[in-house]
Amino acid sequence: MDAAKEVSVGKKIKQLREFQNITVEELAERAGLSTELVEQIENAQAYPSLAPPY
Repeated sequence: MDAAKEVSVGKKIKQLREFQNITVEELAERAGLSTELVEQIENAQAYPSLAPPY
């Protein structure tokens, strides 16, 4: 995947999380992820799998 698209995914996740007034901790809990991983995704230090989970 193109690095620019991966970065925009993290930015979009952060924008949507902030729009919904959800903390990083709450998003992590809802998604079953660690807060560290959510922060890394939002800051383009890690990249989420965009494949369907099947």
